[in-house]
Amino acid sequence: MWYKKSILCFVVMALKFEGTKSQTCKGGSFIPEGACKMSVFVRSEGEMDPNRSVSLGSSYLIVGGKEYSKKSAGIIFFIFEQKTGKHVSSEVFDVKSSSANGDKLRDFIAALPNDVIIVMAVQTSGNANNNLAGANSVFFCVGLNDTAIGDQESFAAILCKGSREFCRVKKSKNSGGQGPSYISILLPLKIPFNTLNGPCAKGTSYQRVYSDAIENHAIVGPLLVSKTANNIEDCKEACFFYKGDSCFMFNYNQASKKCELFHEGRVSEYKVIQIFLCTFKTRKVHAVG
Repeated sequence: MWYKKSILCFVVMALKFEGTKSQTCKGGSFIPEGACKMSVFVRSEGEMDPNRSVSLGSSYLIVGGKEYSKKSAGIIFFIFEQKTGKHVSSEVFDVKSSSANGDKLRDFIAALPNDVIIVMAVQTSGNANNNLAGANSVFFCVGLNDTAIGDQESFAAILCKGSREFCRVKKSKNSGGQGPSYISILLPLKIPFNTLNGPCAKGTSYQRVYSDAIENHAIVGPLLVSKTANNIEDCKEACFFYKGDSCFMFNYNQASKKCELFHEGRVSEYKVIQIFLCTFKTRKVHAVG
């Protein structure tokens, strides 16, 4: 039985904070101190490969400590948004057993939204070339021009659909006994801090702000400027002002029930935001005048 041709695919993706120098606050926009990158490691093992993990096929996908594995034989796909690293879907297609599954694979890739990262790994589906023929056109569109997968071969790829601003095409393939095949890469992310409409003065920018209740967020010292607020939710849509090279930040004060503006001399710990396990921190806020 071909199912005993063991291929293990092992995929680990984690969001990593890459510290950089503080950037200028331009045009009222909030700019994080660091850039965020997504670490991607994908591994495929053949039955005859040295240092293989198990004798029978298995697959693993771990994102920030959470497993997204598909425990099935086939060609396995893990889909993530390019800009945020958010997991979109996971699918497996046993293309060796049926040409119809090759057609389903083709339709799956064709239906994916643009600007996604496609992580692909083979698990016990070697020698499936004939049944992949119908998918060649869509594979070419996402950056893969060679879909020949032989018996006992290990195969892994990172592909891109849509823009490649935040995606890199990589492929690794080895004959039986010559693997495992693996890819390790850092992909940049562009976390979209939502621009919000609100009742602020002309020339200001609108940026989501979180309350003092968030973990690792501590504000101390006298208050400078305040804005009347009915509740915490009002401050979550408060304004970031821009003046020269200064960024101003509103935060909610439980005692006064106001959104209050602080500057560098009055802040002990800068605001920490976590989105999809990626940590951002506000740049240093310069004092007024």
